Amino acid sequence: MSIRLIGGFLLGLPALCGLLPDASLAAEQRFTLSLQNGRLADVPPTQRVVEGDEVVWELMSDTSLELHLHGYELSHSIAAGATAVWHFPAIHSGRFPLEVHEHGGHGHGPLLYLEVHPE
Repeated sequence: MSIRLIGGFLLGLPALCGLLPDASLAAEQRFTLSLQNGRLADVPPTQRVVEGDEVVWELMSDTSLELHLHGYELSHSIAAGATAVWHFPAIHSGRFPLEVHEHGGHGHGPLLYLEVHPE
């Protein structure tokens, strides 16, 4: 048996044993976030998903702004009056604040927290 075949077998072993997450099991978790003057309206302060889920935020704002999800180091801009869709996989478990960043700086505290629970 060649090293190449052994390496190929070893790389495939975790998937065969069920050690890697199955992307087909991921659920889409959709949330609507409506912002007025940089603040959320009628949204629970914590949104909960399971690691591996696809998070989809439908965003609406009366002002142009940039949102930042700490811990994931993701940002998304929203134009005033427009609807934007922000989607990303929940690949890290923990509790992560979502904030408005103004002019490259930090905002005035979290808008909400995203809690990602282990599978």
